[in-house]
Amino acid sequence: MKPRGLNLSSRTIACIFWLGAIPTASIGIWFYSSTSALLEKAITAQGTVIELRESRRGSSNRRTYKSIFEFTDNNGKLHTIVPSVAANPPSHEIGEKVEVLYDPNEPQNARINSFLSLWFVPLCCAVLSLVPFVLGLVFWIGGPSVTRYLESKNKLQNQ
Repeated sequence: MKPRGLNLSSRTIACIFWLGAIPTASIGIWFYSSTSALLEKAITAQGTVIELRESRRGSSNRRTYKSIFEFTDNNGKLHTIVPSVAANPPSHEIGEKVEVLYDPNEPQNARINSFLSLWFVPLCCAVLSLVPFVLGLVFWIGGPSVTRYLESKNKLQNQ
């Protein structure tokens, strides 16, 4: 006797997991290529952290801090940058000197030369897309044998 309700095959479930991984992996690939492109064209400058802007996220209302910094490009223009990455505890202190990487054609997209600033988002996306990918593999490879085992066990119980 088959169980009632939604009966998806393990391969269908695997495909659902893989489809769920695609958006996160795509975002990660975009951020990775964006960072790689910046590093190819980047000029370095010295910057100074001028503010730690507090932001609160999620239902826990956890505090994180963005290290707002300013730097002068090679044309002598001063830029103030609000990064997209925040941290708790703050990754820098007010007045701290930082190495800045910027594209001379897009200095408004400058980043502090640190692992957190450059690689945190692509790494998080890679990890978050890896989980459903691995679960999909488990269902694709192991699912049919688990299904056969459960069906044989059910047949034995019904005899």
